Amino acid sequence: MKNTIYSNVILPNIPRILSQINTNIGSSTFGCCERYHWHNSVTAAPNARFQEAVLTLALFYKQGPVEYKDNPLLLSLVNAIIGFWIKIQEPDGSFNEWYVHEGSYVATAFSSYAISETVLLLGKEQVTNVEHVLAALVKASSWLGQHSQKAVCNQQSGALLAIHNTYMLTAEDALKVIAQDYEQLIASCQTTEGWFLEYGGPDIGYLSLTIDYLAKYYHKTKSDLIARVIDKALGFIANFIHQDGTVGGAYTSRETEFFIPHGVELLAASNENAAFIAGVIRRNLAGGKSITPSSLDDRYLMYNGYTFLQAGLDGLEDLPEVIMKRPRFMHYPLAGIAIWRWDQFEFIANLNKVGTFVAFVGDKKICDSGILIEGQPNLFSGYLQKHVKILHMNEQGFEVQGHFCLLRENSMSPLKQIFLNGVQLIIGRLGALQVFVKEYLRKKLITGHKYSTVTLKRAVVLTDEGIEIDDRIEGLKTFERIVVGARLSYIYVPSSRLFQRENLKEHGPEFINMDQLHNDAVVVNRQFYK
Repeated sequence: MKNTIYSNVILPNIPRILSQINTNIGSSTFGCCERYHWHNSVTAAPNARFQEAVLTLALFYKQGPVEYKDNPLLLSLVNAIIGFWIKIQEPDGSFNEWYVHEGSYVATAFSSYAISETVLLLGKEQVTNVEHVLAALVKASSWLGQHSQKAVCNQQSGALLAIHNTYMLTAEDALKVIAQDYEQLIASCQTTEGWFLEYGGPDIGYLSLTIDYLAKYYHKTKSDLIARVIDKALGFIANFIHQDGTVGGAYTSRETEFFIPHGVELLAASNENAAFIAGVIRRNLAGGKSITPSSLDDRYLMYNGYTFLQAGLDGLEDLPEVIMKRPRFMHYPLAGIAIWRWDQFEFIANLNKVGTFVAFVGDKKICDSGILIEGQPNLFSGYLQKHVKILHMNEQGFEVQGHFCLLRENSMSPLKQIFLNGVQLIIGRLGALQVFVKEYLRKKLITGHKYSTVTLKRAVVLTDEGIEIDDRIEGLKTFERIVVGARLSYIYVPSSRLFQRENLKEHGPEFINMDQLHNDAVVVNRQFYK
């Protein structure tokens, strides 16, 4: 392995991965990688995405340290995982992630990539019942060819790579045509600013995942179109590496803070932005900073473990030295995001989320995910909104106005579980119903927010000395408490809210009580000086 930084962070987690897998050869779920399903019996349908761990194990079998390399037990587990993946495929070729007969686009795309890449890595001769495996991959690729996911574009990049891998294994011309169509689809979904939609706006973590899959695809095909797409995406994402090495958070659409490493390592030799980002990732991992494999829950360790191994295998031994000269002020109008970087501070805000931001002032880090009003009902300001008014914005700050939304925290209940599984078992295989249920749940959990009449006007002024933030809340009649300047997230994104050491250094929230209400308005002033 060229770079041991990556192997060193994933190697201690291999026992965690192996503990998730059903190794009981006599079990009907032999090879299932979701412990919650086969052991704890808390999920009704096995999540096909857990089977993506097969690629991590296959890489250790081929390239790992002595206890894993060429280990026959590891190879038998790899084949068991592939066998269970085939077993849980739906008749139409799709796979499930959350519930029975879901027809999950992401589970079909990403698990098909991991399986197909494993077969390419091991060679057909080491894969049990390889003809059945290839038939399942063709079936999944054909299903993907009939579907798309423009609202969550990272998933389309995974589908493209899965389809191309299957074409490499089978040489079926129809798959080559589907892959070419996908190239055009992905290029058409990219904004002129370089990002892709992730539930209404850009998200840094998921853009890194898109780049990762596209870089893998480019490495195999040398597609000129995808090369241009990647270059634009890297030009955008490089501007969102924070001064402490972290990324993303409150100002993004899905509020993720991870970065997938393999794609930038593949591109570091030819792209300065990729080399810059790869250098940041390596320094973070060496220092135990940012989100590491140890920060990941079981779910995302199973999904993403292999990307760290791939990064170590394919990355350069020594990265080119890159010094990024980023401008003092940047504005992305389509994204609604502006960046201010001065000598002693950094401020990144999403105006379409009514000014949510991540800021650094001296050694302070401030994460403002929105304002929470506790009362009857609870209100929250930190969602993407369609009708935000940008009153002004320049190199010295901005003023923006939007509405608070009614806060809804959704949780599963026994009745909801029974209803969902009942509907899916009876008529869930109908394609139109699959789409309806998926879109309903997406709106309920992620994108659907009901506006209130309470408004927030946020004004931010930036000077050489620091940052001043004035929040004016109007239309309140009564409330119990207002929380300002806290990490708050009320959209369902499984890969968000992961711990990193830098969280311990963040400036804490502030609280406003009812006795500070004057004339139906609350004004909160915060100042952060270097």
